Amino acid sequence: MRTPASAPETFTPDNASGASGEVADSDHEKLERLNKARDAFEQFQRGAAEDDAAKMERLVAEVEMLRDRLAASRTAPAVKKSTWKPQSLRALPGDIPLMNKPGNVLAVRRMVFAWLGSYSFVLRLSSEERKMMTKAELELHRSNRDEFVAAWTPASVTQLQHDIYLELKRHLGGSILVAPIFNTVTTELAECATHLWDAFISAFHPRSFPVVAGCRVRSDHLARPR
Repeated sequence: MRTPASAPETFTPDNASGASGEVADSDHEKLERLNKARDAFEQFQRGAAEDDAAKMERLVAEVEMLRDRLAASRTAPAVKKSTWKPQSLRALPGDIPLMNKPGNVLAVRRMVFAWLGSYSFVLRLSSEERKMMTKAELELHRSNRDEFVAAWTPASVTQLQHDIYLELKRHLGGSILVAPIFNTVTTELAECATHLWDAFISAFHPRSFPVVAGCRVRSDHLARPR
């Protein structure tokens, strides 16, 4: 016995409402995500444009500043430097000891520096002299040199070297102990006085045995009762 076949389910709006609602909700969510992505991208574009504009403004400002500096350097008046005239130094004092014995180097050195005053940087910055200086002394003489270079022409620096060299030669060149040095160091060198003094102090270093021994003998001689 056959049972009657069930009637096919009829499609009605009521039983279709569930599926269509799910599809509509899914499309709505996609649309929202797309709108958010679009908004984020537009915001990113606006931020990038603002960053580029700010960078361009900074570059323009830097270029203008460099142009102003260049214009100022071109229009600034040139500083006129002085010219050192030959033989402008006064002569060495006549009471400076002769270099007839090594022990006299200490007195000669002290009095030569006193004679030169602030110009003593020419001799003080020689290699051997720098080794005997404190940091403060070295900075002082470097500062004196820089001030001279800033105020005088380059030719004046060389002329000062020559004047000091010639005056030292006038006083020390007659010594048998020192004369050979003047044959080795000549005015052909731009820094002839500095090189001369370096050779002089190397030959009669204040801490060398001949100099120290000579000073002791002189001290003992002065300490004897007369």
